[in-house]
Amino acid sequence: MKRSKLAVALSVLMLFAGMISGAQGAGSDAAYLKTLTPPAAKRALSIGSGSSSGAWYVIGGGIANAVNLNSKWFTITNEAASGGGENLRNLKDGNIEIAMLNCDMGYYYYTSTGSYKNAGRNTLRSLIALPSSAMHIVVRKGSGIKSLNDLKGKSIAVGRPGSGYELFARNVLDTAGLTYDDMSVQKINPSQMSDAMKNGQIDAFFYPVQAPGSAITELSLTSDVEILSLSEDFRKKYMSEHVGYVDYVIPANTYSKQDTEIHTLATGQFIATDRDVLSADEVYVLMHDIFDNRDAWIGSHATCKEITNANIKSIIVPLHAGAVKYYLEQGVNVPENIVPAEAK
Repeated sequence: MKRSKLAVALSVLMLFAGMISGAQGAGSDAAYLKTLTPPAAKRALSIGSGSSSGAWYVIGGGIANAVNLNSKWFTITNEAASGGGENLRNLKDGNIEIAMLNCDMGYYYYTSTGSYKNAGRNTLRSLIALPSSAMHIVVRKGSGIKSLNDLKGKSIAVGRPGSGYELFARNVLDTAGLTYDDMSVQKINPSQMSDAMKNGQIDAFFYPVQAPGSAITELSLTSDVEILSLSEDFRKKYMSEHVGYVDYVIPANTYSKQDTEIHTLATGQFIATDRDVLSADEVYVLMHDIFDNRDAWIGSHATCKEITNANIKSIIVPLHAGAVKYYLEQGVNVPENIVPAEAK
């Protein structure tokens, strides 16, 4: 017997509704989260961020405060650091459980290559992608520095030895065919660079930071400085030789008296942990604690709007198994190359 057109239509509507319901159930309803029982006492975690004048420290503090106010599982202390190098040392030594890192440094550590040749750990695991950090090569106006080659014979500042700041600066100089021997180099904390320029101690400094960087904003208001652009050929050469970098444009008027675009390079950044420090369930819950309370930390820095639970395209170190579970639950397409063996 033939069904009426109305019955067919109703059947189709019911099937469609079931498909929608099923898709929602497989997505962000956090069904697994509801099966987990919070611990009797919250676990105390520390996150290694950046210098007190940098974006990492501000973002780390915002996330920590949001988790502390809302989590049933964790408390987080935001620890200032000179950069990714110190964070990796502290993660390796067990002084922190979570670290903010540059993608290149994290990749070298994970693969025990580059600056971490035979000195890394393949247990490093990614959690969250952070906004890319643009290289600002800040020069004193009137110094005669118009290109990287003009740094010869000048006094420059880079980050602390072994930090992500210093690694980025050294790689840029190396790609330009320069070495530290070609100039006078001060390896100082990024928070000291602006004062060093104001005091006439340096002619230029290398400062990778999410734009606008507060220290550079303040410096541009009180001192005559310029930011170097890097040529397209140089940027292409650099990206062919180093992992974890992208082209980046600092828009005109980002800083005082900066009336043209600045073409530079940026390194991807991410939040990481060690595979064996946090369990898959702990990381899964932590991811929920962070992103379910995004409204509480999104205003901590201008670039936080770029940190979402769907943007993982810059990650090149495998995710933690708990993070994989979280992203898949959210309907994120997780590339096979960043799914670790323990999550397969």
